Amino acid sequence: KHEYKMSIGTDVDEHDLSEIQQQFRLYARELDDKHDRQERIIKISRDITIESKRIIYLLHTINNDSKKPKILKEAEKRLKVLCSKQFKNIARELVNQDPYLYIRAYTPGLQEFIEALTFYQYNELGSLKHWNEIQDLLKYKKTEIIQETNKQSNEITEIIEQDKSQIDNESVYTLLPPTEYFLGIGDLTGEVMRKCIMSVGAGDNNACFASCKFLREISTGFISIMQGGIAHYKELARKVYTLRQNVLKAEIVCYNITVRGNESTTWGLIDCTNASLEEDEGFC
Repeated sequence: KHEYKMSIGTDVDEHDLSEIQQQFRLYARELDDKHDRQERIIKISRDITIESKRIIYLLHTINNDSKKPKILKEAEKRLKVLCSKQFKNIARELVNQDPYLYIRAYTPGLQEFIEALTFYQYNELGSLKHWNEIQDLLKYKKTEIIQETNKQSNEITEIIEQDKSQIDNESVYTLLPPTEYFLGIGDLTGEVMRKCIMSVGAGDNNACFASCKFLREISTGFISIMQGGIAHYKELARKVYTLRQNVLKAEIVCYNITVRGNESTTWGLIDCTNASLEEDEGFC
């Protein structure tokens, strides 16, 4: 063993050893930076999740047409704040980074935001906007991001001014993969199913049938997606199973309305469906 140590000492000079140590110190700094960045993104994601749940709850308070414009306006305002603040902070963290390295850090908040945003769209329009339009909401000018990040550094500001012409047209964004959008839509179906059930209690049978029709259309879309080659995605398969359960519950409610008529608005039907209102924590 002693001879082995001596041979190591003679083969590797101090200069080479110093370079190796420096390289490992560089790796350590990169790992520390990655972990710190990931923790910051996770904290932002938690804030997004909490606020999105509150927006969903707000939208569930719509029970008549007179309150609807006011509630929708408030929900829209809060959704815009999420885009201009929390998601912008995530985009700032992802500047010059590979977003796929950090996607798992903000997935929970992203999916909850998609659920809240699409539920808002459903209440306002009765339909959903394209995935690209939502991704565009999470895009920001690179110059604006850099200036906000380094606004207290005069040296950086001078560099920005010199290179402004080169990066004026560049943009940074919080990545929204299509799969995350699908998962958020899967969560949306639970909220639409609740709206369907609550419409019965409010005596709005037309809204109940409209919700059921919407759920069927979403279900049809998901069937085509699963046949398109991503059926192996475990989390998406689980969402599809939950989606089918939501469609079935809405169809049972519509069936009761059709068969029983006015009797469906009594507490008997509501009691039968109360259990479904507590399955998703997003309604808390």
